[in-house]
Amino acid sequence: MDGTVPAVRNALFISHATPEDNEFVRWLGAKLTAMGYEVWADVMRLHGGIDWARELEQALRQRAVKMLLVCTPSGLDKQGVRNEIEIATGLARQLGDASFIVPLRLEPYDAPFRIAHAQYIDFRKSWASGLAELTELLRD
Repeated sequence: MDGTVPAVRNALFISHATPEDNEFVRWLGAKLTAMGYEVWADVMRLHGGIDWARELEQALRQRAVKMLLVCTPSGLDKQGVRNEIEIATGLARQLGDASFIVPLRLEPYDAPFRIAHAQYIDFRKSWASGLAELTELLRD
C-alpha cells in the first residue's frame, strides 16, 4: 500500500471536440456547476503549462461519476474523443454502470460502435430542454 487516498468519484466529465464544441461545453458546465454538480471539462480546467493529456485521463479514470459525451459528427470523428469513449467503456464495466456514458446530441450523428446502444439526450432543438432532461436523469 502506498498510502495514497483514492480520489472521490463525483465529477461529471464532459467529453467533446475542441474547439468546435467549446461554446456549448462552457454553457453546460456553467449551468451544471450552478446546480451544485462538480464538472470536469478541459475548457474549464486546463491552464497553460500543465500536462493536459495526463490531467484529462486522470480526471476521467479517477474522478468521473458520468461521462457526458457531446455528439456531433466532427467531434465523434476526433481521435481524442474516441480514446475517451474507449476508456469510459472500460470504466462502465468496472463500475457496473451501463449508463456511465451519456450521449448529448447537438447534431445528427452516426454513433460509434461503443455507444450505439446508448439513448441520447437531445440538445439539438433547445439547449434548455436538453439540460432539463439531463438534470432529470442525473437526479435519478
